[in-house]
Amino acid sequence: WAADLPVVVPAVGGIAKVVDDEETGLLFPREDEAALAAAMARLFDDAALAVRLANAGCKLVGERYSLARMADEYERHYRELMAAA
Repeated sequence: WAADLPVVVPAVGGIAKVVDDEETGLLFPREDEAALAAAMARLFDDAALAVRLANAGCKLVGERYSLARMADEYERHYRELMAAA
């Protein structure tokens, strides 16, 4: 995402909570090589889809996972801990 590329990932663990299928990337069932190949082929065949997913993923990274946001979250957490002490 940070590289502004679309992602194709298996729907395992918490990934499905981070990647919104068809919105910020494509999910496929674990160990389903045919589904992985089909998802990748979709991106190669549909450039508009690839660009839309890449842009949405890149935007999501900036909103949720930026260094500034991480620093703000750490600061907030430390302030809460200090206030509770």
